[in-house]
Amino acid sequence: MTVTEKTILTLLKEGYSQKEIAEHFKQNDSLRISGLSSIEKTIKSLKKQNNVKTLFQLGMLVEKLKI
Repeated sequence: MTVTEKTILTLLKEGYSQKEIAEHFKQNDSLRISGLSSIEKTIKSLKKQNNVKTLFQLGMLVEKLKI
């Protein structure tokens, strides 16, 4: 899992919306993603990689794996 993916999952876990995550990335020069579309694509990819369909299921997986 990439640093970007871990950061997105951590921010989702903290209750950030996808729009807020995009803003977080825009303000942080060291992070490469800057648009909402990129955040959405990364989340979609994470769900597909982990064989889950919803953000809730992804959140449960994150909690289980202690990401």
